[in-house]
Amino acid sequence: YTGWEVQPTGRLSWSITPKQTAWVVVSRAGSTPSRGEDDIQINAAAVPGAFISLYGSRAVRAKELVSFELGYRVQPTDRINLDFASFFNLYDRQRSIEPDRGPLPSFTNNNLIEGNTYGFELASTFQLTDWLRLRANYSFLKMDLHLSPGGAPNPFQLDHSEGDSPQHQVGIRSLMDLPHNLEFDTGVRYVDSLPNRNVPSYIVGDARLGWRPNSNWEISIVGQNLFESQHRGFAPSYIQTQVTQVEASVYGKVTFP
Repeated sequence: YTGWEVQPTGRLSWSITPKQTAWVVVSRAGSTPSRGEDDIQINAAAVPGAFISLYGSRAVRAKELVSFELGYRVQPTDRINLDFASFFNLYDRQRSIEPDRGPLPSFTNNNLIEGNTYGFELASTFQLTDWLRLRANYSFLKMDLHLSPGGAPNPFQLDHSEGDSPQHQVGIRSLMDLPHNLEFDTGVRYVDSLPNRNVPSYIVGDARLGWRPNSNWEISIVGQNLFESQHRGFAPSYIQTQVTQVEASVYGKVTFP
């Protein structure tokens, strides 16, 4: 839909000491329009007998991201690894919904949202014993998106996207190597709420019991999204599809060459 898009990445890594590494990354990414953004037509009932229409546009351009990352990794002891990565992202030409000037209420896709996001991620691994490892991670995200000059605020405008992504996420996981070639892994995750989507925060657990009878075979039982039967994962915006409900699940898996 938009012709050529260039997506370069530059990465510089510095080995400060045998146990310390720092890096910086600069990247550009483009997201080309979907078929829906190009030529969709949605008629939504506003009140009985009256509709609001949303149209795609052949003039929609590719969304643009320029990303900056700065990271540091250190191994203070043979049993501890720590990672820190910070990022700052510049967004331009993000999708907006602009009102038309016709006699009937209608809107057309455009590229009049811009802004930035920033945050950081922490990850660590602790080898407590020869048979037990702990992994922990935390991420923070802050979003600041707004209408570009010329954009028109309206009830359907996506100019408050800060509440579409979780601001905080935390996870901790243990990995145990047991006798008789058994492995037992457990984990707990916290995901922050999505205020724009009416999705509350949630805490779920995962568990895995695996057995390796030899070096080629693995048999495991896995439980995911435990602690409750289901939780909201996401909800639609102006296209009213079904709300995503993530259910607890248990499954078995056999891996072999």
